[in-house]
Amino acid sequence: MVIETVPDRIRRIKGEINNLLLTTKDKALLVEGPTDELFYLDKASKAKNYKIFHCNGSSNLEDLIQQFHNHGSQQIKAIRDADFTRILNRPPVAGVFLTDHYDIISDAFFIGEAFKIFAELRFSKTKLKTILKGSSLEDMTLEYCSALGLIRLLIKRGDFSCDLKDESFTSKSINGWQFDAESFCRITLKRSNMPAKDVEAAVKAFLFEWNGRNFKKIDLCRGHDISEFLEKIYIKCRKSLPSSKSTSNKSERNRRVNQAGSTKVVASDIEAIIISSYSSESFLSTNLGIDFRTFLQI
Repeated sequence: MVIETVPDRIRRIKGEINNLLLTTKDKALLVEGPTDELFYLDKASKAKNYKIFHCNGSSNLEDLIQQFHNHGSQQIKAIRDADFTRILNRPPVAGVFLTDHYDIISDAFFIGEAFKIFAELRFSKTKLKTILKGSSLEDMTLEYCSALGLIRLLIKRGDFSCDLKDESFTSKSINGWQFDAESFCRITLKRSNMPAKDVEAAVKAFLFEWNGRNFKKIDLCRGHDISEFLEKIYIKCRKSLPSSKSTSNKSERNRRVNQAGSTKVVASDIEAIIISSYSSESFLSTNLGIDFRTFLQI
């Protein structure tokens, strides 16, 4: 069996789009990856005469959309994660719709009904209450993930020179005390490869941006950070995994988690539950959802 490489896939997609535009009036929608393709196919279930293509990343997506829009085609659009586009005031790419916040997982969590994720998992409400200390799960997630997002932004902008660890949320940083942005930043930078002599100056630069608030916190929250944070919360609060029950509207991964018995629930499982909780009604009422349904004439 021949495995299709990414360049081969992009060439094939380009040929299919060319054929679609030349021979039909169907719409073509480009998305970043296979998970996005499944999500938008589900939300487009009432649309007709369209095809969705995933492009193995945002750079391939933007290259393709620019090629076709340079030739004036209005049959093709693309959807990509906003990332830091709005915060950095980057000009929009013609023909590209952006998620309302950082990415589609962030949208699903803050706009959708993602707080139902803990209804899918057995956990100690007493332990959760101790960790939250009067805060809501949404507020605590927003604080931690936006603080980490600001550190990522400062690295991207070139203000900080370091590499964040893959697991930025540790048991030490989620230990039940009220969130303190300064302490969180210091802990996170010390765990990176930033030289110790540079940490305090970096913390001051972070606090200057954090207190200046020239951004919306929600726009800093990356979906993967949200799911990793909730995984740590779950580990601290869990009793045992759910029993083997499933319903038709749960994702395959969600069903696997529920049937796993002794299998550990990880960030990717929680991420799948967040996405599966994002209803079409909630999605189609967002700015991206309105662009989506207008383009596909839903």
